[in-house]
Amino acid sequence: MSDLRAGDPVWKFDGNRRVYAEGSHGPPIYREHFVKMEVKAIDARWITVGHVGFDRSNVRLPRKGDGPLRVGKLGNYSTVYYLDEGAVEDDIYRHDNGHRLAEIVRAADAATLRKIAALLDEVTP
Repeated sequence: MSDLRAGDPVWKFDGNRRVYAEGSHGPPIYREHFVKMEVKAIDARWITVGHVGFDRSNVRLPRKGDGPLRVGKLGNYSTVYYLDEGAVEDDIYRHDNGHRLAEIVRAADAATLRKIAALLDEVTP
């Protein structure tokens, strides 16, 4: 977060923003929940973000950590702001593939589960 400057992009996850594939009766396109915003100002304690091209409707976010910033009550619905596009892509990948991969692991035989466990042991500290 130390290299964040005014004008840098920030993505807000908006669960109420729903865009559907044309002619689809299925769920909304997950990627479309993300709204691109920009950093308006930064000081020692706050990051001010707002919609691109507008000076009003700015939001102040607490300046802490390097990951996504969650604003709202813990345990309840919170608004999430992502400070880099890679974090947005990671969230989309988890959403689009997490359940499918979990089902594959659930149906795996013991030998495959041992391989997965060994792989996880290699990548987790």
